[in-house]
Amino acid sequence: MKRWLKKFIAANGHATSIWLPDVGINGNGHMMFFESNSDEIASLVVKWVNDNVGR
Repeated sequence: MKRWLKKFIAANGHATSIWLPDVGINGNGHMMFFESNSDEIASLVVKWVNDNVGR
């Protein structure tokens, strides 16, 4: 786990680090919402929000 993520969680933050190729989403740069598969990214973010916000 990345250092920043461990620190964030230790401070009572809630976060998840997702390596996109691990979930079948490949070929993205840093501006992932401008990529041709941005709908896949948006779906992943919406699912995370639905699963994690307001818990």
